[in-house]
Amino acid sequence: MNNKNRYPTKAMLVIRVAIGVYLLYLSYQLYRDRAEGSIPIWALAVILTLFVAASIFSIVYSAYLYLKGMYAGGPADIEVEGGNENEGSRDTLEDKIPNTDDAIDGTFREVEEKTEE
Repeated sequence: MNNKNRYPTKAMLVIRVAIGVYLLYLSYQLYRDRAEGSIPIWALAVILTLFVAASIFSIVYSAYLYLKGMYAGGPADIEVEGGNENEGSRDTLEDKIPNTDDAIDGTFREVEEKTEE
């Protein structure tokens, strides 16, 4: 099975959105309590930037995948719509196997189609 074509499940997309929302909440809490902490302001700015960027990316990308149907069992999932991918490729592979009936000495060569005239 080709792993690059596999899509996340609906539940995983919801979990990703929840993680993104939680990161936004943590960013807000860090920003709100910035005066009480002992971390330098430049380090806090870097941390908040990373948290906010990661959370927004997680939320937007997961929502995009969900809306486009790019989840396991969704409209964009090829394995569900067209059946099992391997079955189709196996059928076409059998069509490409040379016919051994025409091989006299065990070597395969192009055989011209005999036409009846």
